[in-house]
This record gives sequence, C-alpha cells and structure tokens, in this order.
Amino acid sequence: MVYWACEITDDVGVGMNKKIVCYITILCLCPFNFLCSEGIKIPLETISERNGDILYVGGSGPGNYTHIQDAIDNATEGDTIYIYHKTYFEDLSVNKSIRLMGENKNTTIIKCLNSVLLNGDGIRFENLTVMNDNDGTGLLISNHQWNRIKNCTIEGSGNSVILVNSANTTFRNCLIGRSGSHVALRMDSSNNNNILDSIIGRSYDGVLLRGGGNNFFFNCSIGINGEAGVIINSGNNNIFSRCSIYQSGWGGIVMYTTRNNLISNCSIYQNPYGIRLFQFHPSNITIKDSEIFNNTVCGVAIDESTDNSKIENCRVHDNPQGIVIGQWSDYNTIRNCSVYNNIQGIQLYLADYNKIIDCKATNNQETGLTLEISQENQITNCAFSNNKNGSLFTYYCRKNSISYCKFSNNQNIGLHLNSQSYTTQDNSITYSRFEGNNNWDIRVEGYCFRNQFNHNSFLGILKEVYDTCQNYWDDGQEGNYYHLYKGKDQNGDGIGDTPYHVGTYNFDHYPLIYSSMDDPKIIIQHPIPRRLYFNNRAILPIPLITIIIGSINITVNASSPFGIQRVEFYIDNVLKSTDMATPYYWNWAEKKIFKHTISVIAYNNVGNSTGTELQIWKF
Repeated sequence: MVYWACEITDDVGVGMNKKIVCYITILCLCPFNFLCSEGIKIPLETISERNGDILYVGGSGPGNYTHIQDAIDNATEGDTIYIYHKTYFEDLSVNKSIRLMGENKNTTIIKCLNSVLLNGDGIRFENLTVMNDNDGTGLLISNHQWNRIKNCTIEGSGNSVILVNSANTTFRNCLIGRSGSHVALRMDSSNNNNILDSIIGRSYDGVLLRGGGNNFFFNCSIGINGEAGVIINSGNNNIFSRCSIYQSGWGGIVMYTTRNNLISNCSIYQNPYGIRLFQFHPSNITIKDSEIFNNTVCGVAIDESTDNSKIENCRVHDNPQGIVIGQWSDYNTIRNCSVYNNIQGIQLYLADYNKIIDCKATNNQETGLTLEISQENQITNCAFSNNKNGSLFTYYCRKNSISYCKFSNNQNIGLHLNSQSYTTQDNSITYSRFEGNNNWDIRVEGYCFRNQFNHNSFLGILKEVYDTCQNYWDDGQEGNYYHLYKGKDQNGDGIGDTPYHVGTYNFDHYPLIYSSMDDPKIIIQHPIPRRLYFNNRAILPIPLITIIIGSINITVNASSPFGIQRVEFYIDNVLKSTDMATPYYWNWAEKKIFKHTISVIAYNNVGNSTGTELQIWKF
C-alpha cells in the first residue's frame, strides 16, 4: 500500500517561501525484504522555511548582480537568488542552503567550463538550463543531501549529472542528457534519491547506478541511448515505477552484481534486450505489471547465474525471444504472464529449479515453451495455444514437471519430446489437456526414456500420442483419457478394460473413461429439499419449501475422476467457507431470517467447476 503526502510550495520569485515534507510511505504489504515491517519513507522534500532575502542577477537597476557566483557568495542561509533570463558563462559552487531560481528554464542558461557544483545541503535549483560543452559535467553533487532540482535542463558533454555519496536528493520534471555525452545521470554510492517525472537520455548510457541503493525513479522517460537505458551495477533496493525505457543500443535495463530491485508498471521497448540480468549473481529482482515489447533480440533475459528473481503479471510480446532463463540461473519464477507474438515464447536453457505458473504462451511463431539441458523445473496451470509447437523438450531435460496445463490449437504438436543426443528422462506430464493440435497432442522420439504421462486428456481427432521410446503412460493405477480409445468399462470403475497402445513399445494399462473436459459432479446431501429442520435435525417432510430453524450442516458430495481441489459454500452469492478435504461440509450458524439461497461450487484438479443451489427459508 502506498500513501502520498502533498507538497505546499510558493513558486514565485519574491516573498516568503515555505516547503513541507512530501513522502511516499510504502507499507509492509510490499514483498521486498528491504522494506521493513514498519514501512519505509522515501522523502521527496526536506523540511525548511525560507524567510531570507531575495538577490537578483542579470536585471537592470541597483542591487542586481552581474554574476551568479557573486550573488551566491553574498547570500546567507535561506536566501533566494532570482536569475533573469540570459546566458551566463561561469562555473558555480553553491555551498549554502539557498534557492536559485531562473526566470525561464529555456532562456536562463548557465554555460559552465567545469560544472555547477552543489556543495551544500538543502539547496533548491529551479527553472534553469545548465550546459557544459567541454567534456565535463553539467551538475555535480558530492557528499551532500536534501537538495532539490526542479524543472531544469542539464546537459554535459562528459556526464550531465553526477551524484557521489549523496542522499535524499530529488529531481523533478527535469530534462537530463545530451547527444554524445557519456552518461546522462550517474549515481555513485548514493542512496534514497528520487527522480520524478523526468526525461533522461540521448547519451551513451541513460542511468548508471554504481553502489548505493534505495533510489526511486517514477514516471520517467529514459531513452535514445547508445548503450543502455539503465545500468545497475552493485546497487541494491532500487525501484523503477511507471517508467518508459526505450531505444537503447544494447539493453533497456541491464543489471549485474545487484539484488532486491523492483521494476513495476514500466514500458520497455525498441531495445535489443528489453531487460537483461546477468553476471555475478544478481538476485531477488522483481519485474511486475510491465509491458516488454518490440525489442530486437529478447524481451527478458535472465542468465549467467541469476537466482531467485520474479517476473509477474507482465505482457511480453513481439520480440524474437520472449523470456529466456539460461546459463545456470536457478530458482526463478515466471507467474501470470502473457507471452505472445514472439518468435520463441519462453525458453529455459541450462536452468534448474525454476517455476512457470499461471502463464499463457500464445501465437508465437515457433514454440510456446522450450526446455534444453534443464532439470527439475515446474510448469503449472499454463496455457500453450496457437503456436507452431506448444512445448518442446530437447536434450538432457530431466525431472521437469508439467501439470494442470492446456495445449491447444498449435499448428504442429502440442508437446514434443525430442532428444537426439543425451537422454531426456524422468519428466512428468500430468493432469493436462491436449486438444485441437493439428498434428499430434504429444510426440516422443529420439532418446527419451522413463518419462511419466498420467491423468491427461488427449482429445485429438485423428492423432493423439506418438511414442517411439520407452516411457510410462499410467501410474500403475490410472492412466490418461484418449478420445480415440474404443474400449469398454464393464465394471464402471472409470478405467478401460483393455490397455491402449501408445506408439511403438508403450501401453497405457489403465486408460480413463472420463476426460478432464468433464465437469465435476456435485449434489447437496444435507439439507434435503422440502423438509423442516430444527438445529440440524430433519423433523418432517413439508410441501414446496425447505425451512431451517437454528444451525444446519450443509453437506456436499463432490466427485471427479481428476480429484476435487476444493468446494466453496455461498449464502446469497457471498462466499462463506471453503473446504478442501472430504467430507465436504460447513456449519451455517448465522441468524439470518427469511428466504436465502445456498450455493455450492466444486472445482476439480484440472480447473473445471460446477455448482448447484437450494432455496430455503431460515428462522
């Protein structure tokens, strides 16, 4: 949860001026371990009152200074220096808590030979343009804090802005960077700074964070950079929120040797790599609620030993590669993402112990999900549809699991296990649904052995499964449902009486009669319609209606060949209870008089649901 406080400021050039604290307070609902249980505050301004004098530079008449530095030298703490519009050729060193305010940002220009140095705390620098054409720095802040730069343009042919060991500085509504400069905004060992509503770029690198941390970028546009939009090298706990990062020569956001950074609600596009995490164990990076698209190499690349990072609620589309987890990157999670219109959707290469949950990989030109030399990854409750192939396991894929997934309407194969060297083995594919794939639902060939397939539904019209290797198509008690199976079930146990031949060497010895397409069955066993109940006991049958006096146990019988995940109990469309184990029941003890509707919904383990209801009168 995020709270914003307001800002009260007097933005005129004369008179008294007050400024109060403006904070973002982020409470402990944020999942990052760098946000303490009591919440953190990101200060946007410091507390100060300015009751000082006003000094003028560049105007006509008595009391005006010709040079800005002369006015600075003669000012005292709390003074305001008002600078009339013209071009001033001078370096500045501001070493006291004063306010420098230009008449007009576009026409009040400071051209410096070395830099403008903010060499104090609590300085306000507003409505000014700073330009350095001598391979120097436009604005430099070193070892100071609580400064505010607002509505400024800052250009340096070397670096436009540098912060060194500085903290609690705010840039708001600024334009930072120039064509040909090294870095637009460089922050070395600097903490708790805020860059808001600003445009940063037109440089070799847009933002470079080295060391330090807890910096906050909000609603910024970072683009048109020769190398990277954002580089985070060893800086931790930084947040980029609602930013656009685009048109960089190598990567939109590049991180290494860093941890606990958050990318949230950002648009990242038209870079070679949208986001790349690599080298020296970057970890605990979260990318969420963002759109990553139209990059020329890859949307998100997590590789070279990146661990424990998350991609959540993102749209990744129209890239050659959507999301890649590779090269010894383990324990990462992709959750609730839509990956579509890429050439390749999601790829795992040399990646172990990762999780892909509640994702959709659709309309990718080649494959929705590819695994290569990867082990013990979990793919759960995902949909792979309208790709050329839904999913492909190539060589040396072991102990990976696919469960509760849907493979549908892929142009060629739903799931393809095809290892031409090194065995792909001991993978499990369970409780998944295959339908509408043009060629095969599953095809297994090459060196693929001891893989487990059970409790799946294969609904192919002409071709379902093809296996030239030796694998297991049942778990010893139950197998899969096959649309083309013609066997009988004489004893009604839901299992076919004759095995189903799968490919060359394999049989499903326990083919299922029911499909995961089938909804679960559910009935309300208690109370029974048209009865009078008193404190959970049936007293006598009555016509037309059901009457309940006192409390009642609502008991449900729910079944599915794929198992019941949960049963939900509702009164008048309000959820009251959830039961996840038999017997399914809930005691309704509320005193709710008059007519009500009891509703129950059962969900099975492949995501299908069904419900029923009962009208009652309660007293």
